[in-house]
Amino acid sequence: MCSHALSAFVFTLVSTGCLESGESGSGGSNEAPAVAPATSASGLRETTSKVDLLFAVDDSSSMADKHDLLRNVIPSLFERLLHPRCVSETGAVLGDADLLGRCVLGRLERPPVTDLHVGVVSSSLGTAGDICDDSPERNRHAELFVPKGLIRNSALHASGDFLAWSQASSDAGDAAPVLSAAFQNFFSRPGGRSNAGSGGIGELGCGIESQLESVYQFLVQPDPYDHYDRSRAGGPVRLGVRDRVLAQRRAFLRPDSLVMVVMISDENDASLDPEMFGGGAARFSSWSFGATPSFAETGAPRITPYSGVVSTKGFLFPKGTASCSNLKDASPEVLAACTTCAVAPSVPQCAQPFMQVEDDAVNTRFVQMRARYGVDALFPVERYVQGLSARIVPQRAEEHRSSGAFTGATGSCTNPLFAAALPGSSAEELCHLPAGTRGAGLVQFALLGGVAPDLVSENGVPKDQLSELEWKHILGERPEAYNLDGIDPRMVELGRPRTAEALRAMNIVASPAGIEELRVAQNAGLSPADAAYVIADSNTNVAGKEQGFGSDVNDVCSIPIAPRPVDAQELQGAGACNRHYDSEACAPALRTASDRKQVRAKVRPTPRLLQVARALGAQALTASLCPSTVNPSLAARDQSGYAPVVARIAERIGRRLQSL
Repeated sequence: MCSHALSAFVFTLVSTGCLESGESGSGGSNEAPAVAPATSASGLRETTSKVDLLFAVDDSSSMADKHDLLRNVIPSLFERLLHPRCVSETGAVLGDADLLGRCVLGRLERPPVTDLHVGVVSSSLGTAGDICDDSPERNRHAELFVPKGLIRNSALHASGDFLAWSQASSDAGDAAPVLSAAFQNFFSRPGGRSNAGSGGIGELGCGIESQLESVYQFLVQPDPYDHYDRSRAGGPVRLGVRDRVLAQRRAFLRPDSLVMVVMISDENDASLDPEMFGGGAARFSSWSFGATPSFAETGAPRITPYSGVVSTKGFLFPKGTASCSNLKDASPEVLAACTTCAVAPSVPQCAQPFMQVEDDAVNTRFVQMRARYGVDALFPVERYVQGLSARIVPQRAEEHRSSGAFTGATGSCTNPLFAAALPGSSAEELCHLPAGTRGAGLVQFALLGGVAPDLVSENGVPKDQLSELEWKHILGERPEAYNLDGIDPRMVELGRPRTAEALRAMNIVASPAGIEELRVAQNAGLSPADAAYVIADSNTNVAGKEQGFGSDVNDVCSIPIAPRPVDAQELQGAGACNRHYDSEACAPALRTASDRKQVRAKVRPTPRLLQVARALGAQALTASLCPSTVNPSLAARDQSGYAPVVARIAERIGRRLQSL
């Protein structure tokens, strides 16, 4: 073992490594490694000394346990950014720099960040329907989240809605511990698991998560909408411009910074396009499909998952036509024939047009929508890839045809991410902004999401880039063409057990064939207390039935946590420890026990977020929300499982930092 003193400029939360016996330093050089020129041949800036760090955090139910794990490790990123360590020519860590940022041995591993903004947006945008209301917790309007009691002092000079520090304007002293302490407020939970009154971002957000759309509205949308008009006969429409978002964006986003979006989510994105189909898509964010004069009078009442109680919250949704049952590499003709029975009641297979109860749970409504419902009501993934990489994007008026179809148009507006100046209110020009010099390499996307850690890491360290074969195991052969062949069974979104038979019924040739075959291989030599242990698909179906799609998708991975009590609502409802199913995530396993405790936290697949990461290529870093190692001890919960992810993010940022 080794130790070294922490200077006033160092507050280390992750292991810095030790100088191995016999290793010598290069002798006092303070030069950071060479970086690319500040601008490319095209005149676009490729390096900077400023960083705008935006955390996009899922704040829906089930995220509290992941918030607990993250709140104590993410601040270590500030230490890594503000205080690079001293390394040898081979990259071995030699220790910390002195008070003036100089290395006695070796050189700095990278230039320091000298100007930092840190903001947080949540996944909650409310809904155009009635599932989520417009309360502050369920609709944050894509605004920066400001926790109660946010620490501000002379080291944090900005008085806005985010953390800000610059070396030039800061008083003497170390800002890293101050930033770390302030960041704790974003995840603080003194009020208990529900977060009520605690001031942190919490887990009371909307259960229809809009992770991607929240980021898009804050960073990219030229005219971020203010509210829904639900009085329109055809369906809701987005109206107004959110001046607070514009003002926050202008204060937070500098034209010459590196923008790093860190997305943290344990469930797939469900960014609904409420204006699609002339506003009809908004129905998918309502409990009830709703009645029309010619169609829905015979819809079956919804039955509550698990309990089997007839619900007062509406009628089952229409199913897709027969052509939707197999869209794998479908021809244009088959795709055109795939539609909803809501608009094709005369088609023979629509004689009984509604979904079965076991196929129409609210929690799985946005999973494989085209195959099940005949329509996909979500914004296309390409919208977000374009938003994080293209210099021109559409304004709202350019996004939909008169029929309500999403255009996918390139648009005519300067992308705010690549503008030289930004408006602070809707009274200013919103579309035709002066072009900036930020290159695409100065926009980075880091995902901590629902993917098995062994698929994206090596020896516990996230891979910098993934091969096409690795992406095939994560997303399938061609997910955009509904071809999931080659996918790892853990990555399939499905509520019933992902057996070989179930996957074949979905026209998927998985590798290996099913979840049980994978469990046998993956769990060899492991116990349920190990982080890499794969739990069984045993607790997500409906009312004790094994048929049907299921009421919630199965886990891709799970995290050992300190045992936590299960309340009566969770025991009866759709939580990880409901009484209807045995589960390795809970102890004791007996489904009738009233003293059950949750011992593992679940993480579901996040294919839409992963598709964005894949399309962004070198701009993206993909990591699992399930750390490879974690100690769930209450006395000393080990946070080192996320340390490799933090190091990778710091490394990504460091590549784009210029020496002063």
